[in-house]
Amino acid sequence: MGMYEDPAGLIAGSVVLWVAATSCVALRCGNKVRERQKFVTSDWLVMAAWVFGTGLTVLEIYGESDYI
Repeated sequence: MGMYEDPAGLIAGSVVLWVAATSCVALRCGNKVRERQKFVTSDWLVMAAWVFGTGLTVLEIYGESDYI
């Protein structure tokens, strides 16, 4: 039996980690707005990384859904 015979766990893990990452980015942005601080370069880079991470998660789920 191969490691990825049942890809449901891989998909669930990807979704859980995406939700955690989304929560962290939302909390970071919400804190910046609440504290009335400017968005600096690191904030924009975190948001760009979140966009690319979301794309990777979507591609992983799309790729694994062929095997379910």
